[in-house]
Amino acid sequence: MDFLPFDYMAWAKSHQGRYAFDLSVSGMAPPDADLFALDPQCLTLQGVSAELRQQLKSAIAREYGVAASHVLLAAGTSEANYLVCGALLSPSDSVMVETPAYQALMRLPSVFGARAIPFPRRPEQRYALSAEAVQQAWRPGVKLVALTSPHNPSGFAASPDALLALGEWLDRVDAYAVVDEVYRDFDPNPPPVAQALHPRLITTASLTKVYGLGSLRAGWALMPEALVAKAEQRYDFMAVNPGTTLLNLALSAFPKLAPLRARAIQRAQHNHDLVADWLSHSKYFSAQLPAHGIIALLQLPPGVDDVALTQYLMQEKQVLVAPGAYFGAPGMLRIAYGIDSACLAEALERLEIGTQTYLQAHG
Repeated sequence: MDFLPFDYMAWAKSHQGRYAFDLSVSGMAPPDADLFALDPQCLTLQGVSAELRQQLKSAIAREYGVAASHVLLAAGTSEANYLVCGALLSPSDSVMVETPAYQALMRLPSVFGARAIPFPRRPEQRYALSAEAVQQAWRPGVKLVALTSPHNPSGFAASPDALLALGEWLDRVDAYAVVDEVYRDFDPNPPPVAQALHPRLITTASLTKVYGLGSLRAGWALMPEALVAKAEQRYDFMAVNPGTTLLNLALSAFPKLAPLRARAIQRAQHNHDLVADWLSHSKYFSAQLPAHGIIALLQLPPGVDDVALTQYLMQEKQVLVAPGAYFGAPGMLRIAYGIDSACLAEALERLEIGTQTYLQAHG
């Protein structure tokens, strides 16, 4: 079965970690390792993990206000999204996907022989989620709506009212939405997760972006119990058991989430202010900055090729930014500003100067 490749991830794997000023990595840096001092007995090679899996499900359920039976474990948000699609989609089905979009959401339906149909999140509306936009783009055969909140790449969160309206519509048409909420916890006072708002809304997330714990591969989906069972049947073909060492580490993280979240929120707000000040003086970039989080879309001057500019900035300024073309937003750049503040300040200066010299050389 042919499917569309995940070009953005191939690009990211080729470039991230190679440049001194990385504005593409969209998560917090890992915390100090001594935060996770474990009893050596936890670092086991034993393969049986049923009890640990249940303990981790219970920890996730308590944190996000759902029943443990509604928790599907996954190796990160990406695998959670994959398993949700595997549980719901068949060939010839359709998936409504927001645009601009994290490219995985737009390409993932093709893995299952399904078709992606875009619906807009409009910049003039601050990329707000509109249930009406979904309804207007609706087609027979749609089984799933795929979206992010906060929105990746713009950083703007969907309102609880919009999510609830979407859930009620999905109830009428017998479909579901997967809501990737991996950036949600950057909000100091977040609304309930989507799954807690309506049973037709499936939340996916992980300990990666906010908490800096991507190497644990601790992700999940929150969804009705019957769908958890279907997804776990598919997971059986992918892996017998998650690694017990990773399960133990993930479990040990949950009592420490509050200080990790506070650390992330503090840096995000400080760096937000740095970016806002830089934008106020920039000759080449404009942007709508979300109130929370560490990602935003920068608008380039008309006619500037975002992919070519990105390549130039890498080569000449050691600055890595993500081309908007990978998100369905050509003529824009997605920046992430969760890095050390001093490094961020220099990266932004290099981005401005590099763009100036690029435009002088390319008209």
